[in-house]
Amino acid sequence: MTASIFIARLLGPVFAVVGIALLFKVETYRAILQEFIRSPALHYLAGFLGLLAGLAVVLTHNIWVFDWRLIITLIGWITLLRAVVTIFQPERIVALGNAVLSHRGAFLGAGAINLLIGADIGLFRIFRLTAAPIAPVDPNQCVDRPFATLDWRRRLLRCGRCSSSGGVPWANACER
Repeated sequence: MTASIFIARLLGPVFAVVGIALLFKVETYRAILQEFIRSPALHYLAGFLGLLAGLAVVLTHNIWVFDWRLIITLIGWITLLRAVVTIFQPERIVALGNAVLSHRGAFLGAGAINLLIGADIGLFRIFRLTAAPIAPVDPNQCVDRPFATLDWRRRLLRCGRCSSSGGVPWANACER
């Protein structure tokens, strides 16, 4: 399993669950944010844990290509930068928290964004990318296992030694 798929499997459900919770428990998260703003110890703890998480993602997944993996890289860098700001300038985080508290739709917007990111990297990308890869085909062997990969027709066509008896790969119709 690649680092991209592992991190997407890890972060996707977290983003989705937090997004759903933000959408349906707005008052709870409003109270949590108010408590967070009042506590310097929580600022430091959030910055420290964010620094660990951001570094973990950036060190294992710093891939700057324009596809779905860029989302994971950006999440890592944004988490890392937010953590550094939280540790060194907690007053900016407090100001941002107060701004979020003053807007009624901020939690709904954040919930929707989290849910979309979680659904994208956690569901759509994962299920599309984790299908069994096509194994390289030895031209001297025929496909003798049913459904060895999801794309057995392509393997059968590349074999070259199978007979035309129906083109069924599990029929063992190999002319040896």
